[in-house]
Amino acid sequence: MKQKRFSVKNVLAVFGVLFFIMIMGAYLTNEKKDILYIRHNLDKFHTETVPYHDEIEFTLKTDEVIHGIDKPIKITSIYDTDVYVTEVREKKNHIYVVLGFDSHINWQGGTMLSFFRLNDDDYYTFSTGFIEFDAYDEYGEIGDYGGGFGDNRGQYQQVGHYNFDKEEFLKSNEWTFEISGFHLLNYSEK
Repeated sequence: MKQKRFSVKNVLAVFGVLFFIMIMGAYLTNEKKDILYIRHNLDKFHTETVPYHDEIEFTLKTDEVIHGIDKPIKITSIYDTDVYVTEVREKKNHIYVVLGFDSHINWQGGTMLSFFRLNDDDYYTFSTGFIEFDAYDEYGEIGDYGGGFGDNRGQYQQVGHYNFDKEEFLKSNEWTFEISGFHLLNYSEK
């Protein structure tokens, strides 16, 4: 009886397929887990939201905004959430200051800054209507601007932006931004 031998080519092909399967498995199980993951999987976590009573405040020089930023500027960290100015840009005589909120799950449990609050029935309500965002010029006068907050599927799961008329924005050498009205999401795995 003739015994079959494995050729080097066949062995390498098998190892190649196994390596590909391992890489794909690692990639698929390493999906970024963040605040949106928790919100969409409330049945897997013990969760509660409480009002966050502090405000986030930061100041930007007008020249810095007009010339743009090379990389995101970290404003602060609040528990498991890092807050950044991710982008400043001019578009059609408007100046946009874009904020990114990057949350990271701590599997032992933790707290994230949240744009939503949980209801008693395990559903959530966006609290973006309760988020107050102000901008003051160098003299402490409130600016004329618009903006808003919402979800994002990119690196920053929650985003916000200020929208100024360029002429209004150029009236001051610097702007101080204040944001309040968030919630804290306390969570732990079930």
